Amino acid sequence: MEIFLNSDFNPHAQIFAWATGAEAKGSRLFTHPSCTNALQAVGRELVTVYFHLNSTPLGVGSIVEPGNWGRIIRLYGLSHGRFAIEAAMEDVRANEFAHLPSRLEAAFFFDDVHEAKHYADADNSRRLMLLYQVELVDNRATLHRTDWRNNVPDGHLSLDWIRRYWLGEMLPPINGRECRELLATTPLRIVGAVPR
Repeated sequence: MEIFLNSDFNPHAQIFAWATGAEAKGSRLFTHPSCTNALQAVGRELVTVYFHLNSTPLGVGSIVEPGNWGRIIRLYGLSHGRFAIEAAMEDVRANEFAHLPSRLEAAFFFDDVHEAKHYADADNSRRLMLLYQVELVDNRATLHRTDWRNNVPDGHLSLDWIRRYWLGEMLPPINGRECRELLATTPLRIVGAVPR
């Protein structure tokens, strides 16, 4: 049995229904893709719904391996425009935030469909990317939530912008939208395509 919840769903009522067994055992609760910060109840396990942007058409069940961004950076080396930035970010992470996942080894995703769309629309190079609902293959992987705008130098001769990225500091929203990205060293499984 599948129960679709519209974009006005109440997550507290959903969690209450799950906790009290009000829904049918084994039912799958999930939200319309326009919902944000959604939860799924699969059987008796609550799972957060995530979203991922990818330039490749992928089918349901496809696996997106972590580390593709790092593979690209390593492949192009110094000729990649972000090589020095990523090297600096990795150095600060390894020395000061070693408990967090490396950008070079991680998968990137969002827990809010509107923020994923905002990210895609913020740069022309991402406008053609396809949006997918995904689930984490390893639900125990360490997640890092941060503001993706903190991954570029801020004009000062310091590495404080990198520390803000690894501390998860958020800059002011743009038009009411956070610019949050999540990363974790886990494969992502495609659940389905989401219209952009």
